[in-house]
Formats: sequence, structure tokens, C-alpha cells
Amino acid sequence: HLLAPDLRRQILSGELAADQQLPPEADLTARLQVSRDTLREALRILESQSLLEIRRGRAGGAVVRRPGIEAVGSYVALLLQLRKTTLAHLEEARSVVEPPAAELLAGKAGRDDVDRLVALHDVERDAEHDPLAFVTAMAAFDQAVTDLSANHTLAVLAGVFRDIYSGHVFSAIESTDPITAEQVARRVIVSHSAFLDAARRRDGALAKKTWSDY
Repeated sequence: HLLAPDLRRQILSGELAADQQLPPEADLTARLQVSRDTLREALRILESQSLLEIRRGRAGGAVVRRPGIEAVGSYVALLLQLRKTTLAHLEEARSVVEPPAAELLAGKAGRDDVDRLVALHDVERDAEHDPLAFVTAMAAFDQAVTDLSANHTLAVLAGVFRDIYSGHVFSAIESTDPITAEQVARRVIVSHSAFLDAARRRDGALAKKTWSDY
């Protein structure tokens, strides 16, 4: 528990780069002046935090990983399930977190930002007849909005909710009839189009309202 935080600091600071393989166990124990058991326990702690991947076999070893939203989302999803969270609860949480991010983006949106969103919007329009492809494209557009807001806290919080929410949306669309599924997709596309119009005008207040409505 003393060694793991030091290695964690090196990973998060970039001293140990993503996909970098750590030196062999014997070299690490000598360099760090710890026992093999202590080293292995520290590596297991980091593996449980998705900061390392332990590969087995002769060519194996510890490989540095950068945790994504999915790693966080899986734990949060379990906690929310235990607390009987509903889709409505997730929507309420999104309505608190995401509109401010949409407003921030619209207020500063440059041409590159808008072009990126337009390209993602085109992808979701092309995918409206395929539930899985559509939900994936919808989530990519939504995540881009919060990412481009440049507020990393909002982007991460929204991303965790969205990762869970998208699975629920796909299940709901997949279980309904094709006509209803396409109607849902069409409403999303129209909402995203309205947001794009606000972003092009750099109208933060309108962007916040369109995102809240969405």
C-alpha cells in the first residue's frame, strides 16, 4: 500500500506511458528494494484499478494502462443497480450535468468543434435504422459535446452516466417495434440538429435549452 501509490503517481503523471511494459519482476524487486510478494501485491492493487494489465506466460509481465470511462462506469453501474436506480433517475442526473457543458461548448465553439459535431451527426443519421449502430453514434455525439466543453469534470461525470444510459437505451429500442425505434432515433436526430444550430450561432443560452429539452 506504500508502493502502489508511488507507481500510480508515475502512471498518472506520464512517467510510465500507456502500453509500456514494466521491467521484469526480478529487476523491479531489486530496484525498489522490496520482496517479490510485496511487489506482486502492489501490482494487483493497480490491476484492480485498471492502471495495469498483468499478462501471464513467458512473454508476459505488467503493462501500463490508462483507465477509460468504461472502467469507472462498470463499478458505478453495479452500485446503481444495488440501489434500484431507474432510467428516469439517470435522465435526471444527466439533466443536471450535461446542459451546463452544452452551454460552455456553444459559447466557445470554433469551426473545428462544429465540424467534428456535424461529422458525428451525419454518422448517427446514417445509422438510424440500425439500433446498435445508432445508439453508439448517439453516445459518441453526446460525449463529444461534453468533451469539447473543456470542463474535464463535467465530461467524466457525463461519460459515466452515458456509458450506463446507452446500454439501457439500446435495450429499450431493441425490444420495441422497428417503427417506434425509428421514431425515437428521429427525435434524437432532430434534437441534435437543434443543438448544432445553437452552437453555430454561439448561443450558449439556446444551446443549454435545446440540450435540456433533448
